[in-house]
Amino acid sequence: VSCPVDWYSTVEVSTGSPLTDERPLSRAMVNTLLEHWNYPAHLSQDIRISIHSTIPVAKGMASSTADIAATAQHLGHQLDESTLAQLCVSLEPTDSTVFHQLTLFDHNDASTQISCDSQPTLDLLVLESPQTLRTADYHRIPRQAGLHAGAPA
Repeated sequence: VSCPVDWYSTVEVSTGSPLTDERPLSRAMVNTLLEHWNYPAHLSQDIRISIHSTIPVAKGMASSTADIAATAQHLGHQLDESTLAQLCVSLEPTDSTVFHQLTLFDHNDASTQISCDSQPTLDLLVLESPQTLRTADYHRIPRQAGLHAGAPA
Protein backbone atom coordinates (compact mmCIF):
# COMPACT_ATOMS: atom_id res chain seq x y z
CA VAL A 1 0.00 0.00 0.00
CA SER A 2 1.58 3.27 -1.09
CA CYS A 3 1.42 6.24 1.19
CA PRO A 4 -1.06 8.76 -0.25
CA VAL A 5 0.53 12.20 -0.50
CA ASP A 6 -1.13 15.18 -2.16
CA TRP A 7 1.68 15.81 -4.66
CA TYR A 8 1.22 15.54 -8.42
CA SER A 9 2.92 15.77 -11.79
CA THR A 10 1.44 17.62 -14.74
CA VAL A 11 2.08 15.91 -18.04
CA GLU A 12 1.25 17.46 -21.38
CA VAL A 13 1.06 15.14 -24.35
CA SER A 14 0.78 16.90 -27.68
CA THR A 15 1.54 16.55 -31.36
CA GLY A 16 5.14 17.36 -32.17
CA SER A 17 8.65 16.01 -32.23
CA PRO A 18 9.86 14.33 -29.04
CA LEU A 19 11.86 16.59 -26.73
CA THR A 20 15.53 15.78 -26.22
CA ASP A 21 15.16 15.81 -22.42
CA GLU A 22 12.12 13.54 -22.14
CA ARG A 23 12.07 11.06 -19.32
CA PRO A 24 12.72 7.61 -20.82
CA LEU A 25 9.89 5.86 -18.98
CA SER A 26 7.32 8.34 -20.26
CA ARG A 27 8.48 7.65 -23.82
CA ALA A 28 8.36 3.92 -23.08
CA MET A 29 4.75 4.34 -21.91
CA VAL A 30 3.84 6.05 -25.18
CA ASN A 31 5.27 3.10 -27.10
CA THR A 32 3.52 0.61 -24.80
CA LEU A 33 0.19 2.37 -25.28
CA LEU A 34 0.53 2.53 -29.04
CA GLU A 35 1.10 -1.20 -29.01
CA HIS A 36 -1.77 -1.75 -26.54
CA TRP A 37 -4.19 0.11 -28.82
CA ASN A 38 -2.74 -1.46 -32.00
CA TYR A 39 -1.42 1.78 -33.46
CA PRO A 40 1.68 1.83 -35.68
CA ALA A 41 4.89 2.31 -33.70
CA HIS A 42 6.05 5.18 -35.96
CA LEU A 43 3.32 7.42 -34.48
CA SER A 44 5.57 7.73 -31.43
CA GLN A 45 7.77 10.16 -33.37
CA ASP A 46 4.85 12.61 -33.63
CA ILE A 47 4.11 12.68 -29.91
CA ARG A 48 5.73 15.20 -27.57
CA ILE A 49 5.73 14.77 -23.79
CA SER A 50 6.31 17.70 -21.43
CA ILE A 51 6.48 16.98 -17.70
CA HIS A 52 6.15 19.60 -15.00
CA SER A 53 6.77 18.15 -11.57
CA THR A 54 8.31 19.04 -8.25
CA ILE A 55 8.27 15.43 -7.06
CA PRO A 56 11.91 14.57 -6.32
CA VAL A 57 13.35 12.13 -8.87
CA ALA A 58 15.14 8.97 -7.70
CA LYS A 59 14.02 9.38 -4.09
CA GLY A 60 11.48 6.55 -3.92
CA MET A 61 8.58 9.01 -3.99
CA ALA A 62 6.84 7.62 -7.11
CA SER A 63 8.00 10.31 -9.53
CA SER A 64 8.26 7.84 -12.42
CA THR A 65 4.91 6.25 -11.54
CA ALA A 66 3.34 9.71 -11.70
CA ASP A 67 5.01 10.41 -15.05
CA ILE A 68 4.05 7.19 -16.79
CA ALA A 69 0.52 7.04 -15.37
CA ALA A 70 -0.16 10.65 -16.36
CA THR A 71 1.24 10.03 -19.85
CA ALA A 72 -1.14 7.09 -20.25
CA GLN A 73 -4.14 9.13 -19.15
CA HIS A 74 -3.46 11.93 -21.61
CA LEU A 75 -3.24 10.01 -24.87
CA GLY A 76 -6.96 10.22 -25.59
CA HIS A 77 -8.16 6.79 -24.47
CA GLN A 78 -9.70 5.78 -21.19
CA LEU A 79 -7.94 3.12 -19.17
CA ASP A 80 -9.40 1.46 -16.12
CA GLU A 81 -7.11 1.47 -13.08
CA SER A 82 -6.30 -2.24 -13.35
CA THR A 83 -5.20 -1.94 -16.98
CA LEU A 84 -3.19 1.19 -16.21
CA ALA A 85 -1.48 -0.62 -13.35
CA GLN A 86 -0.65 -3.60 -15.59
CA LEU A 87 0.84 -1.31 -18.24
CA CYS A 88 2.88 0.57 -15.65
CA VAL A 89 4.38 -2.58 -14.09
CA SER A 90 5.33 -3.77 -17.56
CA LEU A 91 7.84 -0.88 -17.53
CA GLU A 92 9.04 -0.92 -13.92
CA PRO A 93 7.86 -1.72 -10.40
CA THR A 94 5.03 0.71 -9.75
CA ASP A 95 3.48 2.36 -6.71
CA SER A 96 -0.22 1.89 -5.96
CA THR A 97 -0.70 5.63 -6.42
CA VAL A 98 -2.26 4.82 -9.82
CA PHE A 99 -5.45 3.88 -7.94
CA HIS A 100 -8.02 6.37 -6.66
CA GLN A 101 -8.44 4.42 -3.43
CA LEU A 102 -5.81 3.16 -1.04
CA THR A 103 -4.95 -0.22 -2.61
CA LEU A 104 -2.94 -3.24 -1.59
CA PHE A 105 -0.98 -3.81 -4.78
CA ASP A 106 1.79 -6.09 -6.01
CA HIS A 107 4.12 -3.45 -7.43
CA ASN A 108 6.13 -5.99 -9.43
CA ASP A 109 3.46 -7.71 -11.51
CA ALA A 110 0.05 -6.21 -10.57
CA SER A 111 -1.21 -9.67 -9.54
CA THR A 112 -2.69 -8.30 -6.29
CA GLN A 113 -5.08 -5.35 -6.42
CA ILE A 114 -7.25 -5.08 -3.31
CA SER A 115 -8.97 -1.76 -2.57
CA CYS A 116 -9.06 -0.66 1.06
CA ASP A 117 -12.47 0.50 2.27
CA SER A 118 -11.22 3.47 4.23
CA GLN A 119 -8.17 5.62 4.67
CA PRO A 120 -6.69 6.06 8.11
CA THR A 121 -6.56 9.55 9.53
CA LEU A 122 -2.95 10.27 10.26
CA ASP A 123 -0.28 12.88 10.30
CA LEU A 124 2.70 12.20 8.11
CA LEU A 125 6.29 13.34 8.33
CA VAL A 126 8.36 12.79 5.18
CA LEU A 127 12.12 12.87 5.46
CA GLU A 128 14.09 13.14 2.25
CA SER A 129 17.44 11.42 2.09
CA PRO A 130 20.29 13.05 0.17
CA GLN A 131 20.84 9.68 -1.52
CA THR A 132 19.19 8.76 -4.80
CA LEU A 133 18.11 5.39 -6.11
CA ARG A 134 16.80 3.98 -9.36
CA THR A 135 13.74 1.81 -8.89
CA ALA A 136 15.04 -0.89 -11.20
CA ASP A 137 18.37 -1.04 -9.33
CA TYR A 138 16.65 -1.17 -5.94
CA HIS A 139 14.47 -4.09 -7.01
CA ARG A 140 17.48 -6.07 -8.25
CA ILE A 141 18.78 -6.38 -4.67
CA PRO A 142 18.12 -10.00 -3.57
CA ARG A 143 15.82 -9.96 -0.54
CA GLN A 144 13.86 -13.20 -0.87
CA ALA A 145 16.09 -15.31 1.41
CA GLY A 146 16.02 -12.69 4.16
CA LEU A 147 12.26 -12.29 3.92
CA HIS A 148 11.71 -16.05 4.18
CA ALA A 149 14.17 -16.32 7.10
CA GLY A 150 12.33 -13.59 9.00
CA ALA A 151 8.81 -14.79 8.15
CA PRO A 152 8.32 -16.95 11.29
CA ALA A 153 9.12 -13.98 13.55
